[in-house]
Amino acid sequence: MHESSRGNRDAVSVGGTYRFDGKFPSLPARKPAMEGKRLPLPEVDTGKVRQSSRPLDAVQTERLSVRNYAEAPISLTKLGEFLWRVCRTTEHIGDKRQDLMSRAYPAGGSINELEYYVAVRRCDGLESAIYHYDSHGHALVLLAGTEKAAEKIVDRSGMAMGLEKDQPRPDLIIVITSRVSRLAWKYEGMAYRASLMNAGVVFELMYLVATDMGLAPCANGTGDSRLLEEAVGLDAFEETPIAEFVLGVPAA
Repeated sequence: MHESSRGNRDAVSVGGTYRFDGKFPSLPARKPAMEGKRLPLPEVDTGKVRQSSRPLDAVQTERLSVRNYAEAPISLTKLGEFLWRVCRTTEHIGDKRQDLMSRAYPAGGSINELEYYVAVRRCDGLESAIYHYDSHGHALVLLAGTEKAAEKIVDRSGMAMGLEKDQPRPDLIIVITSRVSRLAWKYEGMAYRASLMNAGVVFELMYLVATDMGLAPCANGTGDSRLLEEAVGLDAFEETPIAEFVLGVPAA
């Protein structure tokens, strides 16, 4: 897979070939709205964020994975600010070939194929379930009947983090999915590779923002893609989980 995703072989096309242009349209940049109760998130005061944010060097130096959690859960306000700072859509970009958009981080070709789901064990202001983050309207969509799946996702993340059975589980997991076919519409031979690199960029931003906000971040090295796919009805060939990120409040 590594060889075929690099320009190592002259007989294999790799890169922005737009091989499906004119054959069928690319999926829209904005994922169609999911069914469920819509919960607008608290508005973020950008002025306060800029005043309270620490220097980048200080945040980079303090960044680390945290696996010990406070007795009190993360608040909806904190979760909303975190999602807004990392995942929000900032601009739609007109393009003759493909629907594009911008977010708070760089993404290959401005395609921004990543989507975000929040598997909540506990959060002050939310019930335990899986939510889809609407990055365009800064809101969460409650996906009905996902309570048990949310619990399983959190438990699997605890295992991936190496937590002992008697250690508290994290408050929530942010599952990053890829609508990889949007990348494959333009990029030949490297779409999955590019999506993994994009997820890595997001991981770093999540660490920096969580550290700046005084939260407990931890990236997972592995996860079960089918848990989310089956719980919310995703077609794995259209959208699939590729990464998980843990978030909570650190123990004192």
